Amino acid sequence: MQMHRSSSYTSSEYSVASSNSSYLSKPLSNDYIKTHKNITFSFAENANTFQQGSLGDTDTYLTGTVHLNYQKACAVKNIFLQFKGVEKTSWYKAQARSKVVYTGERTLINQTNKIWEAFEETEEVTILDIPFKIQLPRNLPETIVTEIGSVRYVLRATVNTKGLLGTNSHIAKIYCPLKHTLLLDRTLSSPYKICGESMDGIEYTFLLPPHKNFNLGSHVTIPMILRFLRSGVVIERIEITLRTLMDFSCSQNEVEHVEQQVISIVIPHMEIRHVQLNDPRYPFGGCTQNINLFIPDKTKTTYSGKFINISHQLHIKFFMWGSESDFCVEEYVKVAHVSEVNGETSTLQPPFLSPDAAYKIKKVIVSDQVRVQEQPSVTHEPIEKIRSVIGCALEYDTEYRRTVAPFDNRFNEEYDTISQPQSLFGDILSKDFTSDTFANIQTPLSPPPYRRLLTRQPSTGSTYS
Repeated sequence: MQMHRSSSYTSSEYSVASSNSSYLSKPLSNDYIKTHKNITFSFAENANTFQQGSLGDTDTYLTGTVHLNYQKACAVKNIFLQFKGVEKTSWYKAQARSKVVYTGERTLINQTNKIWEAFEETEEVTILDIPFKIQLPRNLPETIVTEIGSVRYVLRATVNTKGLLGTNSHIAKIYCPLKHTLLLDRTLSSPYKICGESMDGIEYTFLLPPHKNFNLGSHVTIPMILRFLRSGVVIERIEITLRTLMDFSCSQNEVEHVEQQVISIVIPHMEIRHVQLNDPRYPFGGCTQNINLFIPDKTKTTYSGKFINISHQLHIKFFMWGSESDFCVEEYVKVAHVSEVNGETSTLQPPFLSPDAAYKIKKVIVSDQVRVQEQPSVTHEPIEKIRSVIGCALEYDTEYRRTVAPFDNRFNEEYDTISQPQSLFGDILSKDFTSDTFANIQTPLSPPPYRRLLTRQPSTGSTYS
């Protein structure tokens, strides 16, 4: 790391730099662990965190500035910046009249850099801004905070000054949260397939996102296909649950287990999509369903460390009529921050499995920068653009047709109607198209809407995007 030195840090050049620092984004006051009236931190320009990079497959740095502001000139010897990360657990159990405390601690990183040093023994400093840039190891886990265990990172600035009886140290400490992001290339990824057969005579297939990665703060769609292998099989309801399983250990070899329910939804019998009874591929019947989940932002990410292990388990339980017992499909999945290689946040809906045609069209429109006029011209040029976009969405769905459609011919029928003039998209293809019409498009395959597709732009014309 580069060390900054100068014979004078009270010149107008550095004073101006300090005055401009008021426009920099700064951490909140409650981010500080230890404050000092003369020492503060700020982020790099146009940033709201010290971290720059995904903390994974790419180089990641901590960047920011340490600010010194003394009312009177202070004799400064040197300045050190320490970055420390610790995995830590702590809990207690009451035993009779005593309380036993269990703890575990592991240092993940402890790196100290001298970021400034006086030319002589000391330098008189009043105002000083010292930018820093620290490269991080790629194997660092992201910040995790729970009631029992945590992974935390701290930046500590130490300013050593000359005192009457020796060296005095002025210290400021601040939390430095890190975020690990998985980079996903959809062109090289395929969904994770779960297949099996229950003892009750149900053949099931589930298609999870690539590598079983569930992205925080996004919708995840899991197509489900069931084929009954005997008569008399009736599903009363389906319960889908995502659980967080946390195991905390300590130096005393004790383990504390905690479970949390992240998501729980129920699909009743009346909402299950049953296939037609005259379908020769389903002699005893079957079901097709899209399971739509939303992963809350506050969900703990999957992590495996020395004292903390966090995993996530997906439970899909079938309650049966006319059967001696119910059955459950369980699979461990990974909850993480996921981003596509092109920089867009991934919803982890495989392109050929997206149940919402409107959502697919939105992605195409955004990528092609198509702008649709609220009142189409006489030539209906915007309508032709929408026709083209719908065509792109249908091509986008080719793999969906090839993979899932053979199980139920209704998939083909419903998606084929998109290109028909008087169809689900008839209003779009007609001259009566409006922005609200397009915003509310929804196919029968997706009960919950995602969001409005068109949002008014603050521009002079009546345009939407």
